[in-house]
Amino acid sequence: GKSVPCLYRIHEEPDEAKVEQLVSTLILSGPMKKKPTTARDLHRLLKSVKGTKDEELVMYTVLRSLKQARYSEDNVGHFGLASECYLHFTSPIRRYPDLVCHRVLAEALEGRGILKERKRELGHLMPTLAFSSSTLERKAVEAERAAIEALRAWFMRDKVGDEFKATVTGASPNGIRLRLLEYFVEGFIPVSDLTDDYYLYDEREVALVGRNSRRKFAFGSELVVRLDRVDLEERRCVFGV
Repeated sequence: GKSVPCLYRIHEEPDEAKVEQLVSTLILSGPMKKKPTTARDLHRLLKSVKGTKDEELVMYTVLRSLKQARYSEDNVGHFGLASECYLHFTSPIRRYPDLVCHRVLAEALEGRGILKERKRELGHLMPTLAFSSSTLERKAVEAERAAIEALRAWFMRDKVGDEFKATVTGASPNGIRLRLLEYFVEGFIPVSDLTDDYYLYDEREVALVGRNSRRKFAFGSELVVRLDRVDLEERRCVFGV
């Protein structure tokens, strides 16, 4: 029944500040005309750019603006799926929270179901299970990311000095984030390494702009970068322009 404690997969609404940043970035680059306020609006945005050159970058930016999904004993809904109630219920070999849901369901269907005292016991247990499941999930994601970064660096190790076409995925006062077009490799160029001009951050345009040349690095800008160094220990590729 509804009163049986369980583990939910929740996804809270994004921070307003991140949505504002998403809006300013995408309105300036063209794909979006008005502020998205619901998951359906974001879905419409992604659908509108499907098949265009902006698709991958817009999806990347939208994902960065969203909070991470997590496990909780409280059902607050799943923003990304536009679902009022969602939990993982796939195979118990995949995720421990799946197994928790299977066990609770099996217990609820057995005999007289879950009695009041047992419900209270499960209610005390779920917050701990939710916290540990979310924590371990983060660790697994971090390990996966580190492995991918190491493989990317290893793949690029013999390409030092080569030039690649890239797209800017973000700009800040500190520099520009970029992604290569040919390979799924990301990089960051500090503003101090942009030596052809003195670059200032334009908050309204969310871009770095050259004071003299007016050269602009903004979301979606294409440029040619040079692979200057591969640091296998730090698992990163250092680019220059």
